[in-house]
Formats: sequence, structure tokens, C-alpha cells
Amino acid sequence: ADCRQATPRRCRHSTDLEAILSRDALQVAIANEQRGLHFYSRALEATHDEATREVFTRLVKEEKRHLAALQKEFEALHQAHPSLDDEPPMLYFDYDRLEDIFPQSQPNVVQTVQSFSPAEALYIAMAAERRSYEFFSDYADKVEYPQGRAIFKKFANEEQRHLTMIRHASDALQ
Repeated sequence: ADCRQATPRRCRHSTDLEAILSRDALQVAIANEQRGLHFYSRALEATHDEATREVFTRLVKEEKRHLAALQKEFEALHQAHPSLDDEPPMLYFDYDRLEDIFPQSQPNVVQTVQSFSPAEALYIAMAAERRSYEFFSDYADKVEYPQGRAIFKKFANEEQRHLTMIRHASDALQ
């Protein structure tokens, strides 16, 4: 039931199906980037170890860059298809799974990062990136339309890159 493509009875406007599916994929990617940015920003505030701060600083910058690029793509899609907001969703996602990728409660993130060693804080970040990678990889495998698959593969690769960066930093601490 996860990420099924609905069969439209008929779009209310002449918005093409590819645009609707892209909108849905972009919304999920934007939500994940916002959650990652929130998590890494809070973790950066709570981290005192310089090497770990450096990793979280890089991740905050990358999440901001990814978010800006996604929002720009989302806006361009809306400009090209002004009636897009009137169309119902065509992709269905497991939003509980999405919400579980990055820990979100600010006191929880701050307390967790402050109570753990730098290596443990990086482990939490690695686990979040792994969940994000798996989320986007799973959807890339399930989505049948090429543009959506490309969006999900791109973000799976970005999350894999983050995971590798964090793993290298964690290895250096040990």
C-alpha cells in the first residue's frame, strides 16, 4: 500500500500527470530536507566537539542547499502548471516512516546529543541518513514514472553521500 500510484478519474484541469506526480515526489523530498535541516541545526547547537561540529556544519549547509534547490524546482513546476494545487495527490507515501527518519523534538535532540559522546552523536546521524537513504531507495524502486524515479534516486544518492561522510568522521574519532 506504500507509494501506490492512483489512477486518476480525470484531472480537474489540463495539468499533466507527470507534473502531478513530480509535485508529490518533490513535496516528500522537501519535507525530508526540512526535517534533516532541523535535526542537524539542533545537533550543531548541542555539540561541543570540534570535529563533530564540523560534520554537522557541513550537513546543515548541504541540507540548506538541497532544500533551496528543491523549492526552486517546486516553484518552477507550479509556474509551468498554475492549477497544480487543485489536483489531488497521485502518489501515496508512508508519512509515519518519513517522520521517523530524523528525530525532531528539540529538547530530545539537544539532550541526546549533549548526553552522548561525539561518536555516538555521529552514530545517531548515520542511522538517520541510513533511514533516509532506504526511504528514497524504496520509493525509487516502486515509482513507475521516470521523473519521479529520478527524483528519488537522486535523493537516495545524496543521503548515501551524507552517510559516507558521517561514517568517515566517525571512523576518525575512533
